[in-house]
Amino acid sequence: MLVIHPNECTLLVYTLINGRYDASKIFTHGDMVSSKAVEGFVLNLEELFSDCV
Repeated sequence: MLVIHPNECTLLVYTLINGRYDASKIFTHGDMVSSKAVEGFVLNLEELFSDCV
């Protein structure tokens, strides 16, 4: 599960582990986030947050 904070230009990835969700580090402008569910999918946060400078 992804939680995007457009005003803060941040993204958190929550991963279900042993019945509970664990949060990732905070990703922001310039980071690349790889999917564990979709092989080869990479989300470029520089593009997603292009309006954040």
